[in-house]
Amino acid sequence: MTEVLPNVFDYQLNIMKQTDFFTTLQQKHKLKAVSGDVQQHAVVFTGVPANIEAAQRETLNLLPHLAESKVSEQKKLLFLKVFKTAIAEKSIRQELLAAEKLQATWTVENQTLSVYSVDKSSAVKALKIINEVVWEAHYPQGRELDDPEKKILISGKWNDKKAELCKKFEPLEIVNFNDKTGLGMAGLVHNKGHVLEEISFFFSKNVMRKVVFDNFPEKIYFLVKHNKEVFNELAGKHNVKVTIRADGKSVAIEGTRDDNANFGCSLDKHLKGVFHDFHIIDNRARVQHINDDPEFLETVGWRNNCLVVKHEEGGVEKAVEPEPLSVTSHQTNCLYSVTLPSGTVCEVKRADITSLSHDAIVNAANGDLKHGGGLALAIVQKGGSGIQQECDHYVQKNGKLMEGEVMTSSPGNLSCKKIFHAVGPRWANGRNHEEPTLLNCIDNCFLEAEKEKIHSIAIPPISTGIFKFPMNMAVKAIVGAIEQREKNNEYLPQLISLVDNKSDSLQLFETELRRVFDKAFSQEAAPVKPSNSAKAGPTKSSFSSATGKYTITDNTIKLASGISIELVYGDLVTSQEDTLVNSVGNDMNLSSGKLAVALSNKAGPQLQAACKSLAPIKAGDVKETDGFKLACKKVLHCNCPQWQGPQTAPMSY
Repeated sequence: MTEVLPNVFDYQLNIMKQTDFFTTLQQKHKLKAVSGDVQQHAVVFTGVPANIEAAQRETLNLLPHLAESKVSEQKKLLFLKVFKTAIAEKSIRQELLAAEKLQATWTVENQTLSVYSVDKSSAVKALKIINEVVWEAHYPQGRELDDPEKKILISGKWNDKKAELCKKFEPLEIVNFNDKTGLGMAGLVHNKGHVLEEISFFFSKNVMRKVVFDNFPEKIYFLVKHNKEVFNELAGKHNVKVTIRADGKSVAIEGTRDDNANFGCSLDKHLKGVFHDFHIIDNRARVQHINDDPEFLETVGWRNNCLVVKHEEGGVEKAVEPEPLSVTSHQTNCLYSVTLPSGTVCEVKRADITSLSHDAIVNAANGDLKHGGGLALAIVQKGGSGIQQECDHYVQKNGKLMEGEVMTSSPGNLSCKKIFHAVGPRWANGRNHEEPTLLNCIDNCFLEAEKEKIHSIAIPPISTGIFKFPMNMAVKAIVGAIEQREKNNEYLPQLISLVDNKSDSLQLFETELRRVFDKAFSQEAAPVKPSNSAKAGPTKSSFSSATGKYTITDNTIKLASGISIELVYGDLVTSQEDTLVNSVGNDMNLSSGKLAVALSNKAGPQLQAACKSLAPIKAGDVKETDGFKLACKKVLHCNCPQWQGPQTAPMSY
C-alpha cells in the first residue's frame, strides 16, 4: 500500500533528499519506496502498513529538528541577484562539500535568506560559507566619489566597461547609487580582487583631474621666464594639459591621476635643478642704487640667466646680488626657511593647517581615531564626516593604533591630497620613552609620505595639546626626525612646513631649525643656504686690517705671508681637499660625535681600525691616518682639550 505524509516544507524535503534520509529509511524499514513529492509538499511511503507507520513516526520526529536549525539574514538585492544564479549555487555547493561535507538548503523571502541543515551549528557554518562565496561591496571604500569620478559614470566609456566586467566575471552585478556617491557591486569572491583592480585602473586612466603646482613659485617663475619650453615638453610626454597661471608662479594641469603624478615627478626634477640661494647686502649705498633703478635686477637676471628677487626684512631695506630664486619671498606667513643639503626646504609657517594645499597634512590623532577635539575636530568639521567614517572603518577592520603609528586617509573637502593621522605619545614625565616615540611617529609620517609619493607635507606640533607633551621637547623631536633622515640620506618630501598659529611654538621651531641646520650663521642674518658648489661665491666687499697683516674679502682671510683662510659651505665628508681634520676623544672611538660618525661611515671600517691601533691619544695631540674611502688623502685626528672656562694664560700643548 501507499501512504502520504502531508504538510512537509520544501526545505525539509531538500535536506532529507540531500542527506539520503529517504534511502536510509527505505532500507531500515524494508519499504518498497520512500520519496519526496514537491508538488504535494509531502513524503510518500510504499510498503507494508506496519513498516510504513514506523517510518512515518521517524520522519515526524526529524521534521521539528530541521525547522529548529534555521538561521536567517537580511540581504541586499544585489547579493540575492548573484546568489540565485546557477553559477553561484554550484560554487556554494562545492564549498559546502569541501567543508566537512556539509548539507544545507535555503529559501529567500522578502530579501530574507534562511538556511537549514541537519542541526543549528551546521546551518550557521553553511551561512558563513555562503557569505564567503558571494561578495558584496561599495566602491570606493571609505569615501564618496568626487566630482570628476561622478562625471565619468555618465559616460559611454563607463557603460562599456561595466558591460565588459559583468560578462567577464559572471555572475557580477554593478549599480550606480542614485546619489552618485559610489558603486554597489556583488559577485563571487574569487573575482573580487580582479574586479576592484580593473575598476580602480579604469578610473585612474579615464578620470580627468585638475592639479595646481604652486609650492615653489619662484622656481616655476624662473622656468617660465628662462626655459618655458619645458612645460610643453612635459605636457606632451605625460599627456596632460598645462596652463601657466597669470602671475607665472604656478601651473595648473589637467590629466589622469597617473599622468598628473608622472608630470609632477618630472617637474620636481626640473625644479631641483634650479639653484636658489640668499645673499644679504648690508651696504646702504648699493641697496639705494638697486632701489633707485627698478630695472637693474631684471637686467642683471637676464644677463646671467637667473631670477633676482629683492627682499625687505626688519624695516631695513636690503637687496640681493645676482643669485637665482628664493622659495619664501612670496609667503608672508612663512617666518623662516632653510634648504637642506638634500634639496628639501624646511619652513616655519603661521597658518591654519586645514586650509593648506600641501600633498599631505598631519593630524594629531588618538589611537581610536575619534576626532572629537582640537585639530582633529577642526579637520573633520572642515573636511566632512567622510573622514571620520573612513577612520572608523579602518579601526573596525584593523584595531586601534598604537602610539607612534600613522594611518592615511583621504582629505574629504580639504585642499590637501592626503591626511596622515599620527598618534603621538601622551606625556608621562619621560617614564614611557615619550621623546623617541614622538620622533618615531614623525618618522612614520615620512615613511607614509614616501609610500604615497608625497612632495609636500605640513606638520603641527603634535602631542602638545591634551596629550600635554612639553612644547620645546616636541619641537626638538620633530626637527630631530628630519635631521635623522637627512643625515641617513633617507627620503624627505621636497617641502616640509612646520605649522601652527601660536607664536611660542613657531619661535621654537625656528630656533631649533637654526640650531640644527644653520649652526654657522648668526641668528640675526637670513640663512645662507648650501649651493651646488662647495665654495661660497665671492663678492666685491673687502676689509683690510690697520696693520696690513691681513685682508678679508667676504669668505677669505688672506694673510700677508700669502696663506689664505677660506670659508667653505658644504659637506666635509665629501670634501676633496688633501687633508681633513677630525675631533676625537682619548680612545679615538669614532662612534660618538657627529663628524666622527659621518667620517667613519663614509670611510669604511678601516678608518676605525687604524684609529684603534693608534689609541690612546693625549689631549692636545694629533695623529694621522689614511682617508681610505674618503675623497681626501689623509685625516688628522685631534684630541682637543675640554673647555675649563676662561684662563688667565693660554693653554700650551
